[in-house]
Amino acid sequence: MTADVVWVSPSARVKTAVILMKQNKIAALPVVDNNGHAIGLVTQDRILGEPEDTIIANIMQRDFAIISPTASVREASEEMTRSAASHLLVMEDDRLVGIVSRSDLLPELGKNFDPLTGLPWSNALREWAMNALKSGNEIAIIFFDLDNYGKFNKRYGHVVGDSVIKEVAGAIKKGIDPDRELACRYAGDEFAIVSLRQADDARALAEELKFAIAASDRRRSRRCDCYLRHFGRT
Repeated sequence: MTADVVWVSPSARVKTAVILMKQNKIAALPVVDNNGHAIGLVTQDRILGEPEDTIIANIMQRDFAIISPTASVREASEEMTRSAASHLLVMEDDRLVGIVSRSDLLPELGKNFDPLTGLPWSNALREWAMNALKSGNEIAIIFFDLDNYGKFNKRYGHVVGDSVIKEVAGAIKKGIDPDRELACRYAGDEFAIVSLRQADDARALAEELKFAIAASDRRRSRRCDCYLRHFGRT
């Protein structure tokens, strides 16, 4: 997060906000009242086309998204997606301590998340599993490996192959309970899930996901046959 936060008063004018944004090369300003409380957020989109003498309080976003300074990058990303926010105000005990933008998150997300599927990499699974074990929980781990994916990739090409990976990831994300498990992209065509379910329940989950992936595979096969008819083999 950016800790040295540049902010603007609700009684300030748009002209002042524009100057602050240009001087500091930023795209958003928290709006802070005389008591030091964050009461809004003003972004470039909000001030675009507004007269210079418009009061910030009249155009600021009042239902801004917030997050704790102890939140993870993944939690920040999920909150941005949920609230459709371009910026998050970092609050600690009702005190503004920072601001996070999408551009702040991207470098870290690239390290921890697979950009193709949106799933975390295997390091997140290990961390989640270790925390669960330290808390006294038993865990189950489910591995998925796509049969003949290399041959499929050669036949249809990487664009179609990537769509397979995305569809499998989507089926897995839809089928798990985020309160009880975490899914990751373990390697190229391998996925893994760590779960708090008992062994029998974990096996049942694996079977449910296998059928969901197989159903997706049947739909995809029909699309791929159509693809070959129209474009030929690559």
